[in-house]
Amino acid sequence: MNVVEITHCGNIALLDVRKTGLVQMGKPKLDTVIERLRNQAVPGIIVDFSHMGTASYSDLGKLIELFTMLERARSAGSKGMIAALCGLSAQSEMRLARHGLLELLPVFPTRAAALQDKMFRPLKIAGSGAILLCAPKATRMAPLIYETPVPMLDFLGKPIVTRIVDHLSGFGVTEFIVNTGYLGHQIRSHLRLQEGLSKFYVDDFNMELNPRGSIDSIKRLSHLSRHHCVFEEDRFVFSGNAITDVDLSEMMAFHKSVQADATIAVCGDTNAKTGVMILGGAAKDILNAPNCSGDILEVFQKHGARVHMFVSKHRWFPIRSGAEYFSAHKSVLKNMPENFVISSVQKEKDFWVEPTAQIGRGISVDGCSYIGAGARVARDVMLKGNCFIGANCRILPKTLVSNSLIFPDTQVEKRAIVDHMIAGPNWAINHSFADGRLQNKSPLKGLGFAQTHKLEMVEMHENTAKIA
Repeated sequence: MNVVEITHCGNIALLDVRKTGLVQMGKPKLDTVIERLRNQAVPGIIVDFSHMGTASYSDLGKLIELFTMLERARSAGSKGMIAALCGLSAQSEMRLARHGLLELLPVFPTRAAALQDKMFRPLKIAGSGAILLCAPKATRMAPLIYETPVPMLDFLGKPIVTRIVDHLSGFGVTEFIVNTGYLGHQIRSHLRLQEGLSKFYVDDFNMELNPRGSIDSIKRLSHLSRHHCVFEEDRFVFSGNAITDVDLSEMMAFHKSVQADATIAVCGDTNAKTGVMILGGAAKDILNAPNCSGDILEVFQKHGARVHMFVSKHRWFPIRSGAEYFSAHKSVLKNMPENFVISSVQKEKDFWVEPTAQIGRGISVDGCSYIGAGARVARDVMLKGNCFIGANCRILPKTLVSNSLIFPDTQVEKRAIVDHMIAGPNWAINHSFADGRLQNKSPLKGLGFAQTHKLEMVEMHENTAKIA
């Protein structure tokens, strides 16, 4: 039996120590194993002691030496890798703790726990690619999309497309192909500044419109397959109009275990297909076929492809109408996904304020509220229910905002009332009825474009919000 057996989980090397053995291996051989993994550009290792029993002091000393070497290499930027221990016996942990070393080493109870940790999660599918479908005009979102495409709509401080990219990047996905169409120049300009993208390519195919004014998703994918050969390997496919926290590493592991040609994410609680897919295998041949059109699931099944549903208890927030846009804000802020990051400071329970926002004395917050970057909320303002104030907004004194979302760069005049609205400077709709049907988008009295001058009679002071 080998002293250490090496297997892999994605880009992570699993070193299974089978018997008291790091010392038996000898320093040259141990260095050889680690050096070989580093030369192979393996970004992470997990040393598993669950089959060994109690580690000797010599073994633990070798581990500390190993981890010190790897940490120095990482700090120097030279072939560094993330490393962790798992499966240590209680006595082994006591030996480390006795010398104050347990807190210095990343130790997990099991291999599964280590693989699920955020330090290793990005490595499990690192190098995978993703396609973002951001072309549709989404007329059901009017008037929100008159000047901004859906993927660029603000969502708690970041555009929706950035939220999607951040989620993918959190699992190690850094190569993106973005299919743009309606107001695509905004998406292209924004993504050029996006951090975490090693490769970024834009395709503007959106020419053949269907009767609803957009092009079927499968036609876009067919175009990408035929012209750019994007399905030579498994790729994630995301719709540009939804927020989700689906575990992509688990989804990819499932996709490979069942040898699927297409895997579709499904919410376990609602059985809703979420617009997140993995396509590979026979997908290329199906999408390269002439006149490829229709529902993706039906087309793939018609061609005998292996289509599987990945069912998990993840959350999915579609944004296909004004009502869903408001609902997604409310749901995420009240129960924020683990990997969802906002830069705002939680002043009180359910009250979030971006660091560059300013709030006046005596404002009253009764419910769940968010105030965006650069916003100015004057004194004696009441925020009631679920309220979302966009970046650079100006809310003047003695106004009432109730269960509403104020678009960025909007000014709410003194003593105005905004109730159950999604409102911009020159339009407003009642989000309770914004289900995709034509909306009355008349301007709301008391709203306009935010002024850049200092607010009148505003006494700005941080941390003075009065919570009702």
